[in-house]
Amino acid sequence: SCGRTTVQVNCSTESQTRVRCDHTCNKALDCKRHRCVRRCHDGPCSGCVQVARKTCRCGSLNKEVSCAQELLCDRKCAKERSCGRHKCNRRCCDGQCPPCSATCD
Repeated sequence: SCGRTTVQVNCSTESQTRVRCDHTCNKALDCKRHRCVRRCHDGPCSGCVQVARKTCRCGSLNKEVSCAQELLCDRKCAKERSCGRHKCNRRCCDGQCPPCSATCD
């Protein structure tokens, strides 16, 4: 499927011949940081399973997690929303608090 392995076969058996490629896939994974380590394959690569050190959105937690996993802490944002009356309270907020969705009297 990658084109790096070729074999010569008779025309009569060409449609039944399956070429097994022993090369490593090496395509860039969705994370854009790592490459697929599986043997050459058809279809999409599986998700990244490498471990990476990450910092959560608000910056209060830093640890090693799966590269594909988003790291979020349980800290609630204490900043006031745009209304000036309600707190953000969003979990692991990056400081870009969404507009207030509460009904303000």
